[in-house]
Amino acid sequence: MPHGWQHPIWEMASPLIGQPLQGYISVDPGETLAGLGRMLSYFGVFWLALQFGRRSARAQTAITACVIIGVVYSAYGLVIYALGNNWILFYPKWAYFDSLTSTFVNRNSFATFAGLCLLAAIARFVDKIDVLIERRGTLKSKLVEIINQIFVHAWSSTLPILVIAIALVLTGSRGGTAATAVALFSMAAFSFFNRRTSVRQMLFISLGILALVFFSMFIGGGLLESRFSTLGDDPSSGRFAIYEIVWDAIVQSPWIGTGFGSFPDIFPWFRDGRFINDSVWSQAHNSYLENALELGVPATIALNLSVALVGWRCFRGFIRRHRRKTIPLLGVCATVLVAAHALVDFSLQIPAVSVLFAFMLGTALAQSWSSRDVTEV
Repeated sequence: MPHGWQHPIWEMASPLIGQPLQGYISVDPGETLAGLGRMLSYFGVFWLALQFGRRSARAQTAITACVIIGVVYSAYGLVIYALGNNWILFYPKWAYFDSLTSTFVNRNSFATFAGLCLLAAIARFVDKIDVLIERRGTLKSKLVEIINQIFVHAWSSTLPILVIAIALVLTGSRGGTAATAVALFSMAAFSFFNRRTSVRQMLFISLGILALVFFSMFIGGGLLESRFSTLGDDPSSGRFAIYEIVWDAIVQSPWIGTGFGSFPDIFPWFRDGRFINDSVWSQAHNSYLENALELGVPATIALNLSVALVGWRCFRGFIRRHRRKTIPLLGVCATVLVAAHALVDFSLQIPAVSVLFAFMLGTALAQSWSSRDVTEV
């Protein structure tokens, strides 16, 4: 390793240990290799989903699986929450006693997970409604079919949305709920600006989303409302001081960083009087800043640009396709959700969230090509 690339910590540690040490870019080479293994695993899930989801029926099955997973996790969380909220599987709960976290420890991580599953449930529901709207018949007959789908077949369409949405609100996660709201707004907005979406379809989607928001807040919005009202008094408001410290650390090593996964080791070096809170911070609570510190600015741009390009390809698929447009739209909105939440938290550093996102994004990308695109290729 060229001497100029090695982190100074290795040279500083050599005299303390009494023997020369091999220098590395990373402060923690072992954790960097482990992080690389996780990234390759996520890419593997994405690639397999891309291959599996090329057929429309398989893609629909994949999205249905995401909905079922979301319902199971949310229903388990609701049961535990109703019974006193004292357990995480077989372990006594040791944090977030007032928040629904299901099998997760952190409420924000489960909020992102539930938000992704909620998007899948809504996309699946909208796809069913689109089929009914596109059928020939009078407006009255279409309304009867839609009402029948909502209430008679509620167990497979409406109920999953409500279960996941209520569980999401009961997490009390401000960032996760807000990011999901942004994604839902994006779903409605993209549908509105898509010329192939009729005004009737757009009106139905918007009213459905508004009804979902109001009902979920009515059932379990008390905790979320109280957390928003105490935003300035929350100890997590120290995140802004952390952002300043991390930014200063990035400036000192902007090109190659300190090594993937090295934040817990390197942050104490730069921690100063700007941040009085004595809590241990193992994440920067901003994935973009943390990646820039660990990977360097060029690699961080490449990493995020790769995800953004996949999201853009899904958006193009949503615009160009004539049928089955909800799955590419799901890929766009899922990207919006995780991108927004990454500004204030670290949910994508949780393997369960990253695996689910990679699976959904791979499936959405597989369905982003229209028949015209295939013909041109």
